[in-house]
Amino acid sequence: MLVACGVLLLASCSAPAPSDVHVSPPFRAFYALHHGADTLGAALFTRQVTNGGLVQYFANGVLEFHPGLPPGSQVFLSALGEEFGERQPPLTPDAIPGGALLFSETGHTVQGIFRTFYEAHGGALFFGYPIAEPLVNDGRIVQHFERAALLWDPALAGDKPVQLLAWGERKFSEQPLDTIAIDGTSAELAAASVAAPDDITQFVAAHGGVELFGKWLGRPRTLADGRIEYMFENAVLVQPANGSAPQMAALGTLARGGIDAAAAPVIGAEATHFVKTGHNVVHGMQRFMDAFGGAEILGMPVTELLAEDGRFVQYFENFRVEWQPALPDATAFSVAPLGREYFSAAYFGAPEAAQEAAGQLFVAVTVEHPVLAVPGDQIFHVWVLDAAGKPVTGAQVMLAWSAGAAAPGELPVTDASGHSTLTIRLEKPAFAPQIAYRATTKSGALAASIGGSFLVQPQP
Repeated sequence: MLVACGVLLLASCSAPAPSDVHVSPPFRAFYALHHGADTLGAALFTRQVTNGGLVQYFANGVLEFHPGLPPGSQVFLSALGEEFGERQPPLTPDAIPGGALLFSETGHTVQGIFRTFYEAHGGALFFGYPIAEPLVNDGRIVQHFERAALLWDPALAGDKPVQLLAWGERKFSEQPLDTIAIDGTSAELAAASVAAPDDITQFVAAHGGVELFGKWLGRPRTLADGRIEYMFENAVLVQPANGSAPQMAALGTLARGGIDAAAAPVIGAEATHFVKTGHNVVHGMQRFMDAFGGAEILGMPVTELLAEDGRFVQYFENFRVEWQPALPDATAFSVAPLGREYFSAAYFGAPEAAQEAAGQLFVAVTVEHPVLAVPGDQIFHVWVLDAAGKPVTGAQVMLAWSAGAAAPGELPVTDASGHSTLTIRLEKPAFAPQIAYRATTKSGALAASIGGSFLVQPQP
């Protein structure tokens, strides 16, 4: 019996075959926890950097990794159901099936075999909320959720009657080739990938390995003077034409556009002043530098500690390093993919210069609960910095969030560390399972703003 009409789209695309492709390290624990082979399916070739995080495509979904979030909340599925426009109007009260599990956040239900599969594989935290009721097409039933689509087909094997639609392949097929990285290499260049020479591989392994250099991008480039560039995600090694020891390419200086004006020396136990470039390495950056070969590998600093896009960063001659002081050192540092950007410029042309941000303020916001159990308290932390990465004292901060959560609030002015905080109470879930927020700060004639979001999960 046909209970609803809909087109069941099983993705047909030209995604590469997933042979010899592995789940990227940031996603492995999440993939295993949620029975990835049965839910997400095979890992595709693609992994790309997006908004400071990592993205990896799988046959049935797309995983995102956001290192700035607390451990346990850093990995989640992209909301492809919303992106693909699958949300349907909520059910009216008289249309709610008896015995079904109703989600008031979206006005839709999960029942029967779909409910069994849904609850066994992570529920709302994995799939998101249902955004439509089941649809029937050619004897097969599909139900759309925020982050995945479930398919039930009586003809499928008895031990796996429920499967996921190939939304990851569908999303993959929509990406332009020049924006897709296959372990750093575009789809057009994948066939040309070669192994790095032993001496290059040994040099990288002896000086920080994948953690510092990132993955080998698979395609060396011979320059007109006979030198050979070996490109990794985060760095480039250049071997002279005579085959002597490789040298680091000054990608940090290149990305910064030169060396910043010299700064006054900083005196302290965790501080080093480099006379040649006129800059200091302090606190956590000093520890990172000591752990990864010092100036011989990172190069000397070409800037002071700065604030960019809400993060602390420092440019060295050969690298750009980001630091989140609130995290333990083991997870506080990340290395920018300057090698990948250089690779893209070499083979696809340089991207248009980014427009400079207006003003001289930078604002960063974190929440203590990326997934908030409601009723419950959400705590916002806001930091305001100037262009040199120094705290701004006395800055005004206004925080607004999506309708249904609470009224906008004005935070106390920032303290000597540039920090302010605000707690809001959510007594019941908003209609949408995701609360968006935006912090706006002003100090004198300068202003800046930044947005973000968190999920809400009703308590039983």
